[in-house]
Amino acid sequence: MSGFQPIAPSQTRSAILSPGGSTVQIHKDYCVTPRDGGWFDLYQVPAKGERSVQEFEELTLRRIEMLAALQQEEGLERMEKAELIKEISAASKGEKTKYSKGIFEWVSQIDLDSRLFKEETELRETHKIQLSDIYHHRTSNRIIDLGDKSNKVSAYLKELPVMKANVTNAMYERAFVDDSISHWACRLAFCGEHKWREWFTRHEETLFKGRVHALSISDQQALLKKHCDLSPCEIQPDWIVPLAKMISQYSYNLRKTAQHAPEEVVRGTTIYSVPWEMVPFLVRERRVYVTNGIALTTHTQALTLLFDKFKTELETGLKQCIKARPDIDTKEKDRISAFLNKAVFQSASILEKPRDAKSTNELLDIEDIAPHARMHMPPCMRRMDQFLRSERHLKFDGRFQYMTFLKEAGLTLENAMKFFSEHMTFKTTPAKFSKSEYGYSIRYNYGSEGKKTNYRAPNCSTIIMGSQPRSGQCHGCPFRHLPETQLKSFVREARPYPVPKNSDTKTMLLHKTVQVSEEQVSEILKKSHSGHYSAACRSYFAATHPGYPKESSLFKSPNAYYSMSLQWAEEKELARGGGKPANQGTDPPPPVRIGQ
Repeated sequence: MSGFQPIAPSQTRSAILSPGGSTVQIHKDYCVTPRDGGWFDLYQVPAKGERSVQEFEELTLRRIEMLAALQQEEGLERMEKAELIKEISAASKGEKTKYSKGIFEWVSQIDLDSRLFKEETELRETHKIQLSDIYHHRTSNRIIDLGDKSNKVSAYLKELPVMKANVTNAMYERAFVDDSISHWACRLAFCGEHKWREWFTRHEETLFKGRVHALSISDQQALLKKHCDLSPCEIQPDWIVPLAKMISQYSYNLRKTAQHAPEEVVRGTTIYSVPWEMVPFLVRERRVYVTNGIALTTHTQALTLLFDKFKTELETGLKQCIKARPDIDTKEKDRISAFLNKAVFQSASILEKPRDAKSTNELLDIEDIAPHARMHMPPCMRRMDQFLRSERHLKFDGRFQYMTFLKEAGLTLENAMKFFSEHMTFKTTPAKFSKSEYGYSIRYNYGSEGKKTNYRAPNCSTIIMGSQPRSGQCHGCPFRHLPETQLKSFVREARPYPVPKNSDTKTMLLHKTVQVSEEQVSEILKKSHSGHYSAACRSYFAATHPGYPKESSLFKSPNAYYSMSLQWAEEKELARGGGKPANQGTDPPPPVRIGQ
């Protein structure tokens, strides 16, 4: 990790003088770039670091879900490729985006604010001061004499910006290393088949383009110099007229200016000189000016060479991973290879069309929803089912999450209309439901209205990185968005013991219950507090499904949780109680060492 030194564009830095006299950089721009390593070096060398198996799996799954989000946006044709790159660029800088919901951010603003709040609280406790002391210290007309606390508050205010800078830089530095680890893990996972190599390369290139466009011009020029050996050249007088014609060919206003004042068009434009054989596609389309075997390109055109270099390096690296994979399969069979194979197998649905509930043999009946919500559904969907039944309404985010979940669980469109019309009665009636906006949205998400797009249910990463629920809303991940007291109470709730899907409903309701122990509650809350939300969900599953191995792979989506719960119940039913899993009670696997 020592090779990663976060920097920011010079125009976005503000210097803060620390008590020791050294200058600390506070990064106002979220697009902080590492000097060496990672994506800044086109992932040519893996980052060095140590992560637990649990963290390694979380990073890999989040990377897959990030690439799947790109696949989904392109597949649904909700935006052009250029617009999608702008979305990634905006998310990389911490700006609000339309579709990504934070999945492309380097560091989650919620996590950053939470970490800073915790560190500020600990710093105040260290200096033995309170918020009221800071307020009175800053008030010009002091009514209360702080005495000795005045010096403590002054010391606190001097250390505060230094602490914020250190925390922010540490989180970004870790994010860069995590990004490199997840990229190389996905290389190993997707190097086996041509279709997966092609899929991985296409979406990684899109992600790289978005991140490059988020950089300042000076940082982009540094990349071009480092990887393509290109630097801006001095414009010669005899180049001005042809360059003005080249630059203005796609703009009517510039064409008029180029006829009378070509120097005005060229002024301020960065020009690069490259051998013409490096840009044959630009020469063929007459988009560059060629003189003496040299093609004069604009900055945007020069970036295409950087993107081609990234794609070439990635394709070469994937071929090298093919050769290295057998050795990894031998040495890391239990810890790494099994997980990577499973990740690819689960990701196969990415290249497939969303399933139609009508075409599956495993349909979900309306009368099964209530007992299945209590026994088999993940906590996020169980909360939304409870909220819908108690409040008789779900707002858009929660309605979309729960509706698409039920659709992929096997609820047909006809039954979905009937189910929601019976329960969404706060603002409408069952008779008017079909013609209301709520009825239309259900048909729209099932692909029978509007663009006829059969929408997929959001995966865990999308839900976790989604917006914080506000008053009257119920959506998101309980392990991420619920306050600790509410989460603790929710986890402690007794729930029916999971039984197979084909069991009689009355038998289900009369079955014994499962209670999470205090030790398991503490473990779940600890993982949630540490930011390992998927791991907390897996621990909750293990606590409510006795005998399930704690070190199993993380769930990719709420529907994966639901399917695994049904599978577990069926296996227990067949085994009549079953035996203890072979790996239960063993020590957790050692941490994964990356690049060492």
